[in-house]
Amino acid sequence: MTMEIPDYLKEPSNSGHRYGELKFAKGKFVLTGEPIVLEYAKRVFPGCRLWRGEESAVVFGASSREIGDLNWLMMRFPLEVHCQDKLEGSRRRAVKKWQSRISGEDLKRTVPPPEFIGKLYPYQEEAVTFLANNKRALLGDSMGLGKTWSSLA
Repeated sequence: MTMEIPDYLKEPSNSGHRYGELKFAKGKFVLTGEPIVLEYAKRVFPGCRLWRGEESAVVFGASSREIGDLNWLMMRFPLEVHCQDKLEGSRRRAVKKWQSRISGEDLKRTVPPPEFIGKLYPYQEEAVTFLANNKRALLGDSMGLGKTWSSLA
């Protein structure tokens, strides 16, 4: 069964006027372009910053949310892409994450590692599953036993 890709993650058309350029440097996307594109980028990526102090370039990460927003921006303002492989890989990961959320696959229970001694309550199992599927999350538990499972390596 193939799942539909959401519109904001479909590959944008790159025809017509190009409003700027997209590059990849030091693990971040770098967007340079016309003032209107940069103004939209600053609104869409509130955590973006100027690239090396330049007024005509912004830099932002490559999380699945940022990739969805970048894709949307590229639908509105076509860009010259100089890092097609990085963009495609990031888009594939974002689509895969979206599909796992839609299918419910990310709700499957996570099995604790064999070195974990103890029993988790159902709400704790749910929290560990959430932590496993959302890498930038913090798990806190006030059970008072002195040990809290805080990350999955």
